[in-house]
Amino acid sequence: MKTRVLMILAAVLAAVNLSFAWGPKGHAVVADIAARHISKKTAQKIDAVLGGETMVDVSSWADNVRKDPRYAHTATWHFVNVDPGYTYQTMPKDPAGDVYVKLLEITEALKSDTLSGEQEKVNLMLLIHLVGDLHCPMHVGHRDDLGGNRIPVQWFGQPTNLHSVWDSKLVDACRPWSYSEWTENIDRNLTPEQIRRITQPSVMEWMEQTMALCEDIYANTPSGGNYSYDYSFQYAPAVKQQFLQAGLRLARLLEEIYGNGRVR
Repeated sequence: MKTRVLMILAAVLAAVNLSFAWGPKGHAVVADIAARHISKKTAQKIDAVLGGETMVDVSSWADNVRKDPRYAHTATWHFVNVDPGYTYQTMPKDPAGDVYVKLLEITEALKSDTLSGEQEKVNLMLLIHLVGDLHCPMHVGHRDDLGGNRIPVQWFGQPTNLHSVWDSKLVDACRPWSYSEWTENIDRNLTPEQIRRITQPSVMEWMEQTMALCEDIYANTPSGGNYSYDYSFQYAPAVKQQFLQAGLRLARLLEEIYGNGRVR
């Protein structure tokens, strides 16, 4: 009975969470940063797996197929919910899977060298996307408010919700840049030590860092508020940091799978 209830709740959550973390532009930024920090050998292997498409090209594929019946089972893979008073370990798990556990499973599947060509491509496209999702704050939000979907706010005077603000509206408000302009602005003058500090933590630590940012957002974005330029200015550094971390950490996973494990 408990499992059935969780499955029904998972379906509801998946339906509500059809808003897409970061939007196509944000996922393109993450993929673009990763592409700049992998070895030539790794890049060549990825190019072969993707059939000549770039990581940027496929970075939003996982969102684009979410309504395709063949990929309906991936709907809950884009987020994880942890309510106040719980940790990931103590929170009841979604039987359909979540972004954390699926990211680990997909990484191991790609390392196994047992996938068909099509299976490897699908798993690689999922990996590229889910790393970005794991770094989008409201995709590691609370289950009781559906990751901010039940928190009504106004954005520049227009009614929306907190989840939607962080999925794409905030990115465009922070800077009206193309994805390549975002990359050029964020990914520059990094020292090897800075790269090491960002990429060294475990995937669990990545998630916990994003959860901490999410809690800050909850505390600073009361329901019913009208948010605009001041809010964008307040959180622009966090958006940049999440993009940079996601891109470098994606590069790390790609190097672990296809290269020597070192992010350049």
